[in-house]
Amino acid sequence: MFRYKRVIQQPAQQTVRRAVGILLGALYFLLSPATASYKVSDGPVSVSEARLAARLASLGDRQKDPHMLLVAARISNQHGIRGTDLPTQELAGKQSGGMSAKALLDRAQLLAKSNPALLALIEDARGESSRGAQRGAWTDRLIASAQKDTRQSLIFKKGEPARYGVDGDGDTDLELEVLDLAGKRVCGAVAPGDQKECSWVPAETAEFMIVIRNRGRTANAFTFWHN
Repeated sequence: MFRYKRVIQQPAQQTVRRAVGILLGALYFLLSPATASYKVSDGPVSVSEARLAARLASLGDRQKDPHMLLVAARISNQHGIRGTDLPTQELAGKQSGGMSAKALLDRAQLLAKSNPALLALIEDARGESSRGAQRGAWTDRLIASAQKDTRQSLIFKKGEPARYGVDGDGDTDLELEVLDLAGKRVCGAVAPGDQKECSWVPAETAEFMIVIRNRGRTANAFTFWHN
């Protein structure tokens, strides 16, 4: 549905939303059998799961919680959610890392090294990734430098709903804007906070510029997802 061309570089409400995300993730983990068969697509369900996986992974990394990373990896495995395998990197005091299931499980394993039971679950989850899941949504993490724009150029198909969202680390507000090739705004989300989402239906298959704007005085490590 897309291809990459280039990548350039309210507190209480956010806490409640993230707490709800943790509870949803925990329920997902408890209710999803490891041996189940899953139908994967890049439609609305896959994007919603990508958003949940991204938020759980982001919180798991910040709190160094291997359980959250494991749940995020299982969601990614079961719904074909894709991401890079990049190792953890640091910029301006913020950390970013790949959001593929493999990358998430690698980080979970490092944090769970003294917990044999959890290590066994992580190993089981690695087996899930070999089931040949079809292509699903995409999620990954970038760092938005202070008072700068982060840009991505993506291609979306004519007549198919397009969705793109970001979930920041809570340190600054983020603005999200989608522009067409002529520079005209297609969608925008500029309210306070750093959890934003844009949805639109392209009139033709075309390239769109995604702009994540950090208005704050510090960097923001954010996860993003799109179909």
